[in-house]
Amino acid sequence: MKKMKTLFVVVLALIFTLPLSAQIHFGVRGGLDFSKADFNDVKNASYTGWFLGPSAEFSIPLTGLSVDGSALFTHAGSKVSGESMSKTSLEVPVNLKYGFGLGSYASLFLFAGPQWGFKIDSDNAIFGTDSDLYKYKDSFLSANIGIGVKLLAHLQIMANYNIKLDDDTEVVSEVMSSAKDFKSKNTFQLGVTYFF
Repeated sequence: MKKMKTLFVVVLALIFTLPLSAQIHFGVRGGLDFSKADFNDVKNASYTGWFLGPSAEFSIPLTGLSVDGSALFTHAGSKVSGESMSKTSLEVPVNLKYGFGLGSYASLFLFAGPQWGFKIDSDNAIFGTDSDLYKYKDSFLSANIGIGVKLLAHLQIMANYNIKLDDDTEVVSEVMSSAKDFKSKNTFQLGVTYFF
């Protein structure tokens, strides 16, 4: 019985101590994304962009676990069949991270999580050919999986794959029965975060 009480006290102490020792850091994240798109008979059209915005990381010492979130102003563009299109959106990734040290000055981490996107504006509200017209959706969902390195406790360099969970475009007018939706493909991203 005494051992059970001791174990109970230790567990309670851990439950109340870990949140108090948890750390939150704020910083700035920026980077590039590289993707392709399909549009009717045109495949693998280039689709490149950049992102920038504030970021925060909530970490629990001794566990290697942390959660980070960002509010990223994102701009991407594409040129399909001579027509330029671009989209500006607010994207909010929330990732669970697991880190393991390589010494006092560096550590590796793996991360994964959902990402929500909200269209702010687009150069072409409606785009496409005379027979098939499309527009960007107001919101869309994707997921991240990636790897990174943390240097000198402040700098993080990350590479991730962003997987589309739904299309970010929808059909406005489809005249040809064989028409194919504009499809944004999954995106490869490179990012850098500096925490203050």
